Amino acid sequence: MNNLSKVFLTILVFIQITSCTKPKTNEPALITPEPPKPDTLSSGWSKIKVNESLLSSSDVFFTSNTTGYFSTSSNGTFKSVDGGNTWNQIYKANGDKLNAINIAATNDGKTFFCNSSAIFKTIDFGTTITEYPFGGIGVSDVFFGDNNTGLSSTSTAGLFLTTNGGNSWNNISALPEINSNLFSTIFMLGNSNAWVCYGNKIYHSNGNLSSFKLDSVPNVISNIGLISIFATSTSVVYTCSYSGYLFKSVDGGNTFTFLTKLGVTNGFSDIHFIDSNTGYISVGNRVYKTNNAGNTWNVIIALGNTSIIEIHFTDAAHGWACCADGTVLKLN
Repeated sequence: MNNLSKVFLTILVFIQITSCTKPKTNEPALITPEPPKPDTLSSGWSKIKVNESLLSSSDVFFTSNTTGYFSTSSNGTFKSVDGGNTWNQIYKANGDKLNAINIAATNDGKTFFCNSSAIFKTIDFGTTITEYPFGGIGVSDVFFGDNNTGLSSTSTAGLFLTTNGGNSWNNISALPEINSNLFSTIFMLGNSNAWVCYGNKIYHSNGNLSSFKLDSVPNVISNIGLISIFATSTSVVYTCSYSGYLFKSVDGGNTFTFLTKLGVTNGFSDIHFIDSNTGYISVGNRVYKTNNAGNTWNVIIALGNTSIIEIHFTDAAHGWACCADGTVLKLN
């Protein structure tokens, strides 16, 4: 055998050996899961699991520093009487789960829950719950400006008003330029000032709920998706989008100025101010705080593996946030 034949034979044997030892292509490679990313919480904040079976949330709302509610759209609503440390499920009159998208309350002890087909009311902190059907038109939000006056919004039939503490609701206005893909959010100050945001629109009443006006935010990006709104006075209004674009009005919502872009991931956003200067905004997996009426914002919470849906505060020392993994963040 000449030298050239020996070289060829050596190469052939090597190919056969390596082909026999090569892993089968139809066997998946082992993937080592990434370890959970840590949460960063500012001093005073803690994270609590509401229920071991929960992997979702819709809203959190406290009527006092101790009594509050945590809702989900498909796994029921839970109540806490110790500031959010422990939670117990509440049920409708027939024993079914109370699924709710948003929660509202009045100072005289009434609490309201809305979902895609009805508004539910309790006057005894969830012991008994009364249902007010909306005919399946899709209730998005509910908000009360005082003990008797409240608004609910729907994507197909517009705004509904109650003046008797939620015992009856009357359709008062369509929501102009809305469609079934847009979610609307309400904020009220007293019984005559209200703002509704959806898409890039602000539909607002300044001093009379029988007369609303349609305005819009600057066209920073297309399909901006405003989802949260809060007014610190009849003049100063903040609104924020899913993607963290924040706007401010100083004329009651007639015109808005772009303030800043918050957030590193898109997601739900929510706004809550405890006075004219001090406020919080959640966007995606972060919560931001301002002490100067929205001019600057600092991160106070950054979650590693979940996002924040809603935030709520009763005062400067008590606040909560509900998260997409069924946990609640608590400031106390």
